[in-house]
This record gives sequence, C-alpha cells and structure tokens, in this order.
Amino acid sequence: MEEGRLNELIEDLLREHREFLKILREIEVELSGGVSAETLTKLLNVMKREVEEHALKEEGELAKLAEDRFDPEALVFAHDNIRDRVAELEDLLEDYEKGKRPTEVIKREALSLIKLVRDHFQEEENLFFPLMRGEDLEHLGGD
Repeated sequence: MEEGRLNELIEDLLREHREFLKILREIEVELSGGVSAETLTKLLNVMKREVEEHALKEEGELAKLAEDRFDPEALVFAHDNIRDRVAELEDLLEDYEKGKRPTEVIKREALSLIKLVRDHFQEEENLFFPLMRGEDLEHLGGD
C-alpha cells in the first residue's frame, strides 16, 4: 500500500469535508430564513457536482489504496443512499416549483439531506478513515 498517498488523499478529503460543511451551514441559514428555489438549487448543485466528485474519489482511488484494510462497500452503500436522497429532493423541487408540494415538506427534506451528509462525514472521519489508516479502534467498543 502506498501509505503516503493514502494519508495525503485522506487529508485532502478531510479538507473537502470542511469546505462542504461550511457551504451546507450557509444553506441551512438560508433555509431558516425561508425556502427558495434558488437555495434548493444551490444545495442540489453542490450535492450533484462537488459532493459526487468527492464520493467518486473515495470509491475509486481511496478504496483501492485501502482495500487490504477496508471493504469499500460501506462507502458505496452510504454514497448510494445520499444519491437516492438527492434524486428525491430533485423531484420534490420540481413539484414545489409547480405548486404541488408545501414549503415545509421540501424544507424538511433539504435539512434531512444536509444532516445525512453531515452524519456520513462524521462516520468517515471517526470510523472509515481511521480503519483505512490502520488505526486501532478498540476504544469504539466501550471497554
């Protein structure tokens, strides 16, 4: 395993997490002031472009570098769940713009998607990435 490249890639991914979380916090603030198609489109664009590109790095190069320490199916499963939720929000936005969905429904779904991404990043940072680095995670057992 190319340990140096693995650690470098994880550090890059962690930086991206911080950048995405900042953008997602800004969108949450915008949503707290009221739902707009512009804010929802911004969320969808971030998810479909930047976050998707990020996920593909994890599923590709990162998974290959860490394959002897980590089963990438856990990453793929989580990413597919996020992809499904993005597609659902996209459909909801279309209905919302046609007046077929109430504001509260789409706001709840947008905030739920943001929470899902935030929770996933925490899982990667606290479990997946340490496992990929070969860190001892005995402390997670509670003993």
